[in-house]
Amino acid sequence: VINPSEKDQSTFEEAPDLPDDPETDGEREDKGQAENRLIRWQRKLLDLSMRNNLLNFHPGKKAIRLDAPDPGLLEDLLAEGHS
Repeated sequence: VINPSEKDQSTFEEAPDLPDDPETDGEREDKGQAENRLIRWQRKLLDLSMRNNLLNFHPGKKAIRLDAPDPGLLEDLLAEGHS
């Protein structure tokens, strides 16, 4: 049971004052480090070695050869859902 005198005692603390310029020197440095970290992650995700089957493609039994005079039109038709 809540005592009526305790009802207004749960208040929030004041919000801290924020700087006028959001890009201070420390934040610019952190932003640069975050961008460098993102670039490193992207490089690790992008496999440019010979293990990547899209870069080291050999036609075989699982490959289908498409002879299309206008590959752009073929892509547009497939994107629209046409067979």
